Amino acid sequence: MTQEIIEAIVRLRAAVGFLGEQGPAKRWPSAFFAPSSRSFLSPLFPRTLVLSQLRGVIAAAARVHDERIGVGDVYHLFRLPEEIEQSTHQFMSMPQAEAVLASSSFDAKSASATLKQLAAKESLKTVGPARIGPTKEMDQVAVWQKVAALYGFGFRNETEVYPFFSAK
Repeated sequence: MTQEIIEAIVRLRAAVGFLGEQGPAKRWPSAFFAPSSRSFLSPLFPRTLVLSQLRGVIAAAARVHDERIGVGDVYHLFRLPEEIEQSTHQFMSMPQAEAVLASSSFDAKSASATLKQLAAKESLKTVGPARIGPTKEMDQVAVWQKVAALYGFGFRNETEVYPFFSAK
């Protein structure tokens, strides 16, 4: 998997995580990106505040996605195959990761802009769980553009959308 795709996945997680938590139609009951969380998390994670916020929102979003999609031979933005999870973790440990994450989860406007940018010109409309394709296609830029487009549609229209990949 290319560095470009790994960075896109991390940016998607930050943007979707922020909008799902702080947007008008809250999707998961957490507050890692809330202004008050900074004062709580800063003393605990002074050098990795944004990364800590993202890890927390990933766990909250994964739980909701798993409830809507199911678990087993399916994966989604917040629960990916192990080798991709390891790659995203390595990227998040790099010095430039915090700036990338902060720009994608600073506020609702920047998070929405990130989704629009990552979707490129892709435009999809659906509600609920939406199969993107097989997991073997996760290394293609086009599938992540679809994921970004679906989440963008869902947040713009205040509908729940849960893109996923299946093993077959």
